[in-house]
Amino acid sequence: MKNHQSTSPWISGDLDSLEQLLRDRLPAAVKKDSIIYYQGDDARDVFIVKSGRVRITTYAESGLEKQVFIAEKGAIFGELSIFADNIYRCSAVAIVDSLIYRIPVTELLDTLKKDWATTEYFIRTLCRKGLTFEQEILDLSFMQAIHRIVKTLLNLCDQYGTACTVDGRPGIRINIRFSHQDVANLISSNRVTVSNIFADLAREGLLVKDAGRYVVMDRQALTELLAQESEG
Repeated sequence: MKNHQSTSPWISGDLDSLEQLLRDRLPAAVKKDSIIYYQGDDARDVFIVKSGRVRITTYAESGLEKQVFIAEKGAIFGELSIFADNIYRCSAVAIVDSLIYRIPVTELLDTLKKDWATTEYFIRTLCRKGLTFEQEILDLSFMQAIHRIVKTLLNLCDQYGTACTVDGRPGIRINIRFSHQDVANLISSNRVTVSNIFADLAREGLLVKDAGRYVVMDRQALTELLAQESEG
């Protein structure tokens, strides 16, 4: 089975590798649920997360939405549009209170021309996203909803999980709030399907909800379930 962490939609980065781009630049405070840019806006800036979390989402004409990825600390977003038609193809929304660097496209391009270390890092982030998008296409083509959900839970454990005990049993608490609809938007499914699968995992004792947070009670079982799907 391929390492699911390498293609997780929760994307982070190394701010130190962007020193030349961020030097003497102050981040802006962005409140939770604030729109950073809308799908269809002119792409004049790229953005880097100093702290917090940003959801990158695309919308169909029907109103249906698809979460493309989650930008964590050090992640760059909005950059794909500047090399296409200079139109943001997605919307960016702060999930929590965040600090965001805004870099005008002209300044970004100037830095990329002058500093190879920044350029190399920028290329690596583009490749990372490319692998994530490629894997998502493969998952949607060949993976059943339950396995896409299990993969998402494992990614959440890696990103936000801490060891805990529930009713005397060890588990991994996922320390962020998310809804069934959030998961559905991420895996291109629907809320009913996600709710039913979460209920099945709960009946099997693999997942519980405790103090408003989901807890994975048997990570190994989820890992084996995902591995069996990949081998099949």
